[in-house]
Amino acid sequence: MRRRKRRGFRKYKFTEKTFSKRGIVSLVLALGSIASCVIMLAESFHSAGNLSVYIACFGILAWAGAILALIIGGRSLREQNTFRTFPYLGMVCSVLAVLMWSGLYLAGILTGMG
Repeated sequence: MRRRKRRGFRKYKFTEKTFSKRGIVSLVLALGSIASCVIMLAESFHSAGNLSVYIACFGILAWAGAILALIIGGRSLREQNTFRTFPYLGMVCSVLAVLMWSGLYLAGILTGMG
């Protein structure tokens, strides 16, 4: 009996590429910032906007974390011999997080002025 070859059987791929650690850090920071933004918005609606100053300080810290994730993600895209999946995901999520926080604080400033 002749042995049948399966599709993709005995195909080897040798690569030196690794996963980017900076890209993973960027993705984790960005997802944490997005999650904290969603949680803080839900708490703000639940308490009718009466949150403490500490929560606002935590929001500014999470916004800074999103900016840091953007910087780290940009640097991770320049790494050699790494897969690009995590750096691209980190960049997309960190841009989303920065836009969410910036929009939230801009809406707060514009509402306070009127």
